[in-house]
Amino acid sequence: MIEYGNLLICILLTYYTVFIFNLLFNKKYRNEIKHDNEKMSELRKIPIKSIEQQKEFLKYRHPINKKTSYLKFIGMIVLYLGLINLYKYILKYFNVTINLYIALVFIFVLPFIVNLLLRKFQLHKNDISTYIKMR
Repeated sequence: MIEYGNLLICILLTYYTVFIFNLLFNKKYRNEIKHDNEKMSELRKIPIKSIEQQKEFLKYRHPINKKTSYLKFIGMIVLYLGLINLYKYILKYFNVTINLYIALVFIFVLPFIVNLLLRKFQLHKNDISTYIKMR
């Protein structure tokens, strides 16, 4: 029987594991995030933006993803599936069963907690907490 709560938690933990490891070990990615956050905060302070400033803001807000090779894409799929199965095995080994409603609460709360921790190092992701102004 599939336990959807455990599966949702495994998927969420896999996403944040890959994201945190990418931040820890990829200095270029870390510097890009800091630079983009600084530029976006500067542009947010301007109440009335010119057309060029609006285009620049959109460039940082919705960046164009770089093309990836098929080998890298397949490698990422294998990595994600491997981590999901690892987390499922760990939960099954320790006989942990998470109810679906608890998993949904966890899914809505964890991104804010991770974002608050990353904000200390100016590595936060611009998401809904930018508009809620969590401190």
